[in-house]
Amino acid sequence: MHDLIIIGAGPAGLSAGIFAGRRGLKTLILSDPDLPSQATLAPRVDDYPGLPNISGMELVKKMKEHALSFGVEFREERVLGVKKQEDGFRVVTFSTEYPAKALIFATGAKHRKAEIPGEERFLGKGVSYCASCDGPLFAGKRVLVIGGGDTAVTSAIYLHDLGARVTLVHRRDQLRAAESLQKELEKKGIEILWNSVVKEIKGENFVSSAVIQDVKTGETRELETQGIFILIGTVPVSELARNLGLELENGFIKVDERQKTNLEGVWAAGDCCTRPSKKIAVAAGDGAVAAEEAYKWLKGF
Repeated sequence: MHDLIIIGAGPAGLSAGIFAGRRGLKTLILSDPDLPSQATLAPRVDDYPGLPNISGMELVKKMKEHALSFGVEFREERVLGVKKQEDGFRVVTFSTEYPAKALIFATGAKHRKAEIPGEERFLGKGVSYCASCDGPLFAGKRVLVIGGGDTAVTSAIYLHDLGARVTLVHRRDQLRAAESLQKELEKKGIEILWNSVVKEIKGENFVSSAVIQDVKTGETRELETQGIFILIGTVPVSELARNLGLELENGFIKVDERQKTNLEGVWAAGDCCTRPSKKIAVAAGDGAVAAEEAYKWLKGF
C-alpha cells in the first residue's frame, strides 16, 4: 500500500513527488510512456525561476532526479483506470494494480489538433506538433509554424536557429507570446503572416505546400513548404479523472485553492486542472500544494 500515487510525471507530478518524498510519504509516480509531458517537448524554457534558457527535457530530468533523491518510486506504465475502495484507491495498469491511500492527478495535457484537411494524412510526413522532436529534420527547409503563443514563437525561433526558413502563421493581428519572445522573433527577422490560417495541407508522399487564407479578405494562396508545425495550444488529459467521478469544468479537473477535487483523498495539479495559467512554474507550484495537502490529510492534521 502506497501512501500516495501520482499519475503523471511532468512538472506538476514531479514537484508533488519531491514534496511528498521529503515528507516521508511512500510515493509512486506513474507515467504513460506514450504520452510524454508537454514540458519535455519545449526546445527552450526561459521563464522557470533560476534556470533560464534550459530545455524542457533537461528541466524535467532535473526534477525527476530531485524526486528520486527522496526515495520516490517511478514506473513507466499506462494507467487504465482507478477504482475507489474502502481503504483508499486501486490504480490499474496493463501489468498490475497498485493500492494507495491518496491520489494526485497530474495527467497534464496533449497537443490540440487544428483539424486541417491533410493534417492526419501527413502526420510524421511533414506535419509535427513538436519542434524539439522533429526540428533537426528540417534544417535548410521551408517550414510554417502555426500559432501565436509562447510555444509557437519559441519553436519558430528554435527552428530558425537550426537553419530552417520559418514563417509564422497567426490568425490574429497580434501575438499572445511574451514580449521578450516577440522582440527576439523580430530581431531574427522571422516572417509573420498576420490574420491568416492554413486551410489545407497538400503533397504526395510528404508535405509540399499549404493553402493559406486571409481571414479578413477571404483571399487564398498556396505556399510551398516542406514542414508544418501545429502549435495552437493543448487540451487536458482528464478521462481517468472523469471515470473516477471527479468534477470537470470544460474538460479540466475542477479544484479549489488547495488543489482538492470533489472526491475525498484526491487532488489534481498542473495543466489537467482548472488553472488560469498554463506555465511550468505554476504547474510545479500546484504539485507542491497538492502534495502538502495530501500529507496533512493522510496524517490527520
